[in-house]
Amino acid sequence: MDLKRDISKNVLEFAQKRDVLHHRYLSFDFCYHYFYNINTSTQDREKSCYVLWSYLASWGMLRGSSFLL
Repeated sequence: MDLKRDISKNVLEFAQKRDVLHHRYLSFDFCYHYFYNINTSTQDREKSCYVLWSYLASWGMLRGSSFLL
């Protein structure tokens, strides 16, 4: 019973921290759910690029010193 309470407490604490200051985690959720639910036969490549681009940018992977840029 204590383990369940600890897990619930940690999940609640994480959910409360999901705000503007912790947008990186939200960008991962958005990107994951977009690609998880995508249908390859009706895939919009341009939208997929925007979703992936915004995820990479939120984690700082598109800075000038990165080879991805």
